Amino acid sequence: MGATEDVFHSLAAAEGFEFERGVVVPWLSNLGHLNAAISNDGLAKNLRALHAQLRGDERLLASKRAGSSPRLDFVLQTRSLIVEIDEIQHFTSDRLATLHAYPENPDLAFDVERYCVL
Repeated sequence: MGATEDVFHSLAAAEGFEFERGVVVPWLSNLGHLNAAISNDGLAKNLRALHAQLRGDERLLASKRAGSSPRLDFVLQTRSLIVEIDEIQHFTSDRLATLHAYPENPDLAFDVERYCVL
């Protein structure tokens, strides 16, 4: 983890929040919509469509090696809260397309439209 994550963790701990770092969850993998842990057919369908919109190659996605699943930056178990730190490498045109593909009124802790113009 980088300096930004370290600062966030320190500030949160000073306020009494005990975040876990680097948590792996079964529904988040490097296989995207091909992840067998995604049991919601509608979600898998939406992710497949987004992958196609971004010109992803499903054959290459399926060939990714196991064991390199992404880790969540922070999890606050007592509140069922996930915190991901968006750093400069996350701000891409593909990320913008992903944000524009979100459903109307998603359950998020940020305003998608405001985020898109930052």
